[in-house]
Amino acid sequence: MVSEVERESLLEEKKSLEKRLETAKNRTFEIDNELGKTKEEIDKLGKQEEELLYEITCLCEHLQEKEERITELKEKIDNDQRKELENKKLNEEVEKLSKEKEKLDEEINKLCKEKHILYNKKEELYKRQEELYAELDELQCRFKEINQKNKNLFQELKKKFAELYEANGLIENQSFKLDGIRKDCNNEVKGLKNLLLKQDTQIEQLEEDLLRERRKSVLYRKYERIYDTQVRRINKKK
Repeated sequence: MVSEVERESLLEEKKSLEKRLETAKNRTFEIDNELGKTKEEIDKLGKQEEELLYEITCLCEHLQEKEERITELKEKIDNDQRKELENKKLNEEVEKLSKEKEKLDEEINKLCKEKHILYNKKEELYKRQEELYAELDELQCRFKEINQKNKNLFQELKKKFAELYEANGLIENQSFKLDGIRKDCNNEVKGLKNLLLKQDTQIEQLEEDLLRERRKSVLYRKYERIYDTQVRRINKKK
């Protein structure tokens, strides 16, 4: 039979499970929000990385064009003194292109460093995303476990409430029967008291009658003795 203490214990356990479930739900909500932000950041970094890659590719193409142009100009330079002026112009253009090439190299290196930084950030975000997914999987397992426990506990409580309801019904039924028995006993006790009272009255009456008879008997013997005495006196006088 279920006890009130056991029922209260089950209710407390149910409250504890509901609290744990609510905590898990809140954490899941937080993880979903963080995953959303992480995905947005990854997409943003991915887009920036693509833009940098495109820019680096364009710069590399320009760099290649510069290198090809420099090679082409160097091939045109003639050591003939008669072409000194022309060679000078070619050398100036080569120098200019070399400076532009150097500048492009610096810019490409700078962009490559930025791309590397973005890549590292994106990798960190991917790592964090994996951690969040792992935690989310763990929470989902806990959800299933807590829900199953809650379901089992609900069935147990349902069973205990049914037992308690049945027990209360039996108690009420027994109480009703006991009330009837108590009422019958009270009536019987009352009847016995009345009977005893009646008997006490009869006994008192009998005692009074007996006392009266005793008194009469004493007077009778007394009168008899007086009579006998008088008779003897009369006989003596004769």
